[in-house]
Amino acid sequence: MKKKEKHLFLITIFSLLFLCISCAPHKVDDDSLYNINEMLMPVWEGDTSYNESVLVVEEKDGSIKPINLLYKIDKILSIKSASLLISYEEGKDYLVENGSLIINTGGSIPRLTFNEFHPEDGFYRSYEGGALLVTEDGLFHNTQIVVTYTHSDPFNGFIPPHKGNLLPRFNKKIQNKEDINILFYGDSITTGSNSSGKWNINVSPFMPPFTDLLCKGIEEKYQCSVSQYNYSLGGQWTDWGIEHVRDVVESSPYNTYDLIFIAFGMNDGYSALETANKMNIIANKFLESYTNAEIVYVATMLPNPLSINAWMEQYKQGKALLKYEKEGMVVADVGRFHDSLLYTKRYQDMTGNNINHPNDYLARVYAQVLFQTITIEASVSNQNQITNGIIISIAVLLFVVINVTIFLVVNKKKKN
Repeated sequence: MKKKEKHLFLITIFSLLFLCISCAPHKVDDDSLYNINEMLMPVWEGDTSYNESVLVVEEKDGSIKPINLLYKIDKILSIKSASLLISYEEGKDYLVENGSLIINTGGSIPRLTFNEFHPEDGFYRSYEGGALLVTEDGLFHNTQIVVTYTHSDPFNGFIPPHKGNLLPRFNKKIQNKEDINILFYGDSITTGSNSSGKWNINVSPFMPPFTDLLCKGIEEKYQCSVSQYNYSLGGQWTDWGIEHVRDVVESSPYNTYDLIFIAFGMNDGYSALETANKMNIIANKFLESYTNAEIVYVATMLPNPLSINAWMEQYKQGKALLKYEKEGMVVADVGRFHDSLLYTKRYQDMTGNNINHPNDYLARVYAQVLFQTITIEASVSNQNQITNGIIISIAVLLFVVINVTIFLVVNKKKKN
C-alpha cells in the first residue's frame, strides 16, 4: 500500500474509532469506594436503591424487629458498613422476609442495645420516655450499615419538581458550559456537619457534604466548572443571617454569584411564616450586592419527631417560603421530602446525630433535591445536547463515508 493510500486508510480507521468512543457511556473509576453517579441518582427514581442507610437497635429483650427500608426489598445486592469497608453475608448476618430486612442476632452486623439508644439522662427528652441518644462523635456513622437492593414498587411520596424555568440565567449558563459561582449561607447542616468527609467525623468513605455533592453533580452533568463559597456556621438562625450579609460580601472571593442558597430554619424559634420572611430579607440584602444572582430558599430537613424539645415548625417552612417564589427565586423543599421518607424509614436510619443532622445518605438526598429543583426537566434541558450529539455523529459518519469513498476511488485507479 502506498503512502497516500495508507494515510487515507488510517484516517478512516481513526474516524471510526472516534465515532465509537464518542458514543460510549462514561465509566466511573472502579477503584473508588462509591460511584458518584449512583450517589447522586434520585432515591425516588429507578429500581435500585444504593447504599441506603440503616441503624440497627435491639429491643429490651435483645431481639431485633424486621426493618422496613424505603422500598420493599426484591433482592439485596450488598450490605456493608457505612464506611463501605466491611461486607456482610446473607444467611449468616441477615435475611429478607416479606420485603423487610431481618438482622440475625448472632451475626456480625453492628447494633446498639436498647439501653444505649434510650438513655435515662440527657437534654433531649423523648416522647417514648427517657432521653434521646444524641452525639456528634461519629457513633451513628460507625454503627450504621448501608444496603443496596433492587425493588419493583414505585416511590409514592413527594417528588421535588423541576423549577429551572424560574432560574433562567443559571440554566442558560450551564447549558452553555460557562463557569458558575455558588454561595451557600446557612447553619451547621450547610457546613456539612456529620458527613463522613467532614473534619469532625473524617472517616471512610469520606463522603463530602451535600454542598460539594451538588457542585460535583452540576459539573458532571453539564461539563462546566463550579466554584463555591460557603459562609455557614453551626447553631445559627435567620437573625444571625440578616446581620452577617455584609460580612459575606466583604469576605467573598468572588465579585458575583449565579446562585445563592439560603438554608436556615433548624435553629429558629419562630413561626414558619416569620422564618420565611427573614430568609427573604436575607435574599434581598444579597441582591443589593449581587444583582444578577438567583436565589434558592432551602426548607430544612426535619428534627427528630420523637424529641420533646424540637421546634416542629420546620414541617411548615417549605409552604411558607412559597410566598416568595417567582422568577429568580425558588424553594427547594427538603423538609417535605424528608417527611415522605419518614413514612417508611425511621429517623435513626438517616441521621448523623439523632436530632437534627443528616448522615451521608440524607446528605445525598439534600443534593438530589436541590439538583432537581434548580434544573429544567431532563426532556427539555437535554434537548439541545441530544440535538448537538446527533449533528456531531452525522458529521463524523459523513467524514468516514467520504474517506472510504476516496480510498476506494484511489484503489480503483491504481488497479486500472
